[in-house]
Amino acid sequence: MNIVGFGSKVFLSRWQKRFSLFFFIGFLLGSPLLYGNDRQNDPEFALNLLRWGYVDLAEECAKNLLRNRDFLGENRSSLDRIGRGSAEYVLVEVEKAKADLATTEEERKRHLQKYEEMLKAFQRKYPNHPQALNGALNLLLTNRKEAVHQLVKAQVEADEKKRKQRIREGYQLFKKVIQDFKKLIKRYEKSIQTTVEQKMKELKAKEKDPFARDEIDEYYTQEYLARESDAFYELLRRRVLAEYILGETCLLFVRWQERLETDEDSHKYLKMAQDSFRKIEVDYSDFMSINAKAGLGLGEVLMRMGKLKAATNKFDGFTQFRFPFRAKDPVEREQQEAFEKEIACEAVHGLAKVWIKRKRYDNAILVVDKIFKKYPDALSTEGGRMALLAKCEAMTLLPNADPYKAMEEAFKVVEWSRKNEKKVPGRDFGVSALKAAVRMSQIRKLIKGQVQFAPEVSLMIATGFWETGKYKWAIYSYKDVISAPNVDEELVVLSLKGLGHCYYNTKRYEEAAMAFSGVLERFPHRSQEAVSLARQALGILSDKFGKEDEAVREFKKNLENRLGGASTMYNRGVEDRVAALKFKEENKNSLAVKRFKEAIKSFEKVKPVDENGKKVTYYGDAMASIGDCYYQIYKIEGKKEYLDKAIHHLEKMLRKFQGKDLRGWAATAYYLGKIYVDLEKFDKALKILKPFDDRLKSMKFYATPAKSLVIRSAIALGKNKIAEYQFKKLKDTEGPDSPRTAAAAQLLTATYAKFVDREREKIRNGFKIYSLFFNRTNLSDLIDSKKLVNHMLQKNEHGVPRLKIAETQAAKYAIFLYKYYKKKGTASFSQLYWYGDLVLKAKNYNAAIPIFEMLVKMRPKVDKKAPKGQATASQRYVFFAKTFLAHAYLGYGKQRHDINYLKKALKQYEELAKNKDFNRNIFVIYRVIEGKAVAAEEISKLTREKGDLAKAIQYYREFRQLLMKLTQRRYQYAAVKTVDEPDVQVRFYQVTYKLFELLYKIQNFREVVGRIKALKDAGADFGTPELKAKFELLLKEAKKRI
Repeated sequence: MNIVGFGSKVFLSRWQKRFSLFFFIGFLLGSPLLYGNDRQNDPEFALNLLRWGYVDLAEECAKNLLRNRDFLGENRSSLDRIGRGSAEYVLVEVEKAKADLATTEEERKRHLQKYEEMLKAFQRKYPNHPQALNGALNLLLTNRKEAVHQLVKAQVEADEKKRKQRIREGYQLFKKVIQDFKKLIKRYEKSIQTTVEQKMKELKAKEKDPFARDEIDEYYTQEYLARESDAFYELLRRRVLAEYILGETCLLFVRWQERLETDEDSHKYLKMAQDSFRKIEVDYSDFMSINAKAGLGLGEVLMRMGKLKAATNKFDGFTQFRFPFRAKDPVEREQQEAFEKEIACEAVHGLAKVWIKRKRYDNAILVVDKIFKKYPDALSTEGGRMALLAKCEAMTLLPNADPYKAMEEAFKVVEWSRKNEKKVPGRDFGVSALKAAVRMSQIRKLIKGQVQFAPEVSLMIATGFWETGKYKWAIYSYKDVISAPNVDEELVVLSLKGLGHCYYNTKRYEEAAMAFSGVLERFPHRSQEAVSLARQALGILSDKFGKEDEAVREFKKNLENRLGGASTMYNRGVEDRVAALKFKEENKNSLAVKRFKEAIKSFEKVKPVDENGKKVTYYGDAMASIGDCYYQIYKIEGKKEYLDKAIHHLEKMLRKFQGKDLRGWAATAYYLGKIYVDLEKFDKALKILKPFDDRLKSMKFYATPAKSLVIRSAIALGKNKIAEYQFKKLKDTEGPDSPRTAAAAQLLTATYAKFVDREREKIRNGFKIYSLFFNRTNLSDLIDSKKLVNHMLQKNEHGVPRLKIAETQAAKYAIFLYKYYKKKGTASFSQLYWYGDLVLKAKNYNAAIPIFEMLVKMRPKVDKKAPKGQATASQRYVFFAKTFLAHAYLGYGKQRHDINYLKKALKQYEELAKNKDFNRNIFVIYRVIEGKAVAAEEISKLTREKGDLAKAIQYYREFRQLLMKLTQRRYQYAAVKTVDEPDVQVRFYQVTYKLFELLYKIQNFREVVGRIKALKDAGADFGTPELKAKFELLLKEAKKRI
């Protein structure tokens, strides 16, 4: 995918105007290698590219599909039929994806507007296209998302006038979306009605009997059509989904009205939600998952309407939600169980909220405890987390409430959220936990120091207070974080920011300004962030009091004093460097070079100590930035003198800081390592970057990006263990979803693919080496090479599977050794068994037969310690050898169509089935019963006698009964199945079909018809569509013969 995509982009960027058709032909020639020849002209391929995140490539693919004459066809009036509409719909979806990826608000709005226009044009052009209605549904969901976005902004808006305006815009969007959903549902109903009428007309036209034509109106319903047609079922499901989303949107609108305390006409929208959910429950009960969600929504509507008893009954009914059937496929069954758990947890959350409203707090706590006892991992579902928060709320409302216990419960959610989502403290699900658990009238004691929290927890509490508008208590908690001993730098910065916002919202502007400028005072090395916040503080004072106000001038003077000396030059250098990097991105190279040189001059003026003789902590950052600026100039102008200057300066500083200034060493090592990685001098880069330790605070700022460089260098040098170790550390630090972790994972995946190719080549070369032994007289070399073969047949530490070539070559080697040992007469039982196993796996039955014949004649050792009546290990292996001999006979007989060997195999299987050790191993039971059935069937094909057919039917019945038992014990089937064999359910229907086919051959048609009808009535899925078609055909043929 990456190779094709990269090649196509490069090609397009240069030759798109002239050679777009050649590009597309090349693209299509490449794509079958990855996606199959049948996908060349399929717009679904472009949609898949879009789903995988390749937006530009999907757009190019769709445009080329529209330009390609083979795809369009000679007759342009039939474009709809051959997929032009689907290709155009890809371009519509591309616009939506661009809106999601937009970095600015203006760009996002522009793409959304264009997406809406393109979708409406598409619907006008292709009103009957399957994607037209789906596109309309997606557009409405996008508009709903936009409405929520406006209300979220209104929630944090400080200016009252702007806040009211945003609320008004968000409400108007919500109301428009609700009206549009109603129109969309009418369109779905019209489409369904048209489809039903058209199908009825077709049936009536085919039916000659007038009475039967009248019955069509009565029996041909939507439910019947949904069962018969997958396309109509999907259309009906979409219509039900639209009804559910309408109810959910009305409910969401009411929630936002309650949150913003503007419930002007909430009862009207609650009634609309109730009607939608009731319609789904009454008219569309077949759609179990949507029906369950609608039931929960209806419960919430009843609760908000004040019908608490009805809501209690509704939620209580879903706490034991179960599907009426269990899927046979293990993956589908697992999905069913996960959905049941999710519904039960959401129902318990709703039930707990109802009990709280009814002031039955003990009941609320009890139902939540029950669900966590039933599902210990309920925290993995959103309903489970919300249920736990409801329990916390109930605990704080008890007469003798202990808020600290409630906090402990709430922090379970906080901990889960931090582990699984890896977000900034205070911005994750923990905020909701604190809102529920912390009752403001009871928590003052905790905030004022009677109970001590860790700084991370205090920050979460403060953020929870800030977001709920309790600024006074938020200030207490933010100060706790700032004054805590040995607190992490990141937490202090976040607390100073939050403190500034709280002071600002309480109109204490001077203190807000001092809090914002505190970042600059305490952490000057975070210059860009600190200066930005300090200027924000100055802007706050200027806006409120005017630039000429005495307090503002005093603050400005103090700010300039703080920025004086080395700090001023460093900050100026940082600003120049940031501006230069921006110019470089915009391809304004001359301006970028100029600003880089100015940054170098500023950084050079930074001294290691200030006027007061104190050490300047950011001196090392300044010196390292000089080297990076030289390197950036080299990348723009390509002059080697700048590269030499960069490396020379950084190496000099690295020696200077070694063992004296850890932060300066870390900054210098990072930039120097980055240069060496860019120059592909990976050994030097790894040597410099490997000593990084993110446990040291002075290195922490540069340690994480350095890990990415270490991973890249280690991979290039083939040191995969170092790369994997650093990737694990990076994943723990950054989280699994960060861009840096994703890039490293992509590098490791590509490396693993190359490694597999190298291992395959090594195995092939290994066989070339030891195959030379066949032509040599020194047999000791050949015997010693057994270790090499054994090693090649095992999986290595990277899990590379053994290859077919390994089995084939090892089988040849085993045959040679068997002949050698037979001649010498010194072969042991275990050696022969090992050789025979290899040969049989390679399906070389002719060579396997003499090996196993020799094995079964060998006298087994007697184990004196074995209990009386039990077989020794050697005796059991003789039994296995007899089984393998029967397999070899059967395989050879099938290959050569030799009835004598087939009879030998059947006789051997029958003798094994009578042996006392037969029932001791499921592998033997399965293979012997299967072998009997196959051998008897092959014999009946050659003889065509009724007696042989009857024996084959008898053995297939026995095999079918065994498989029926194994469907209930899949773990046993997993122990006996080979790689090529299907799932036990499919295997069961394969054997069933074979049995019915044999019954058909002996003209037992009534049994065939009765058996297949019984399976259909029981709801059998027949394993695969191909098998189902075979059963249908066999049923049809058997009915004709009765």
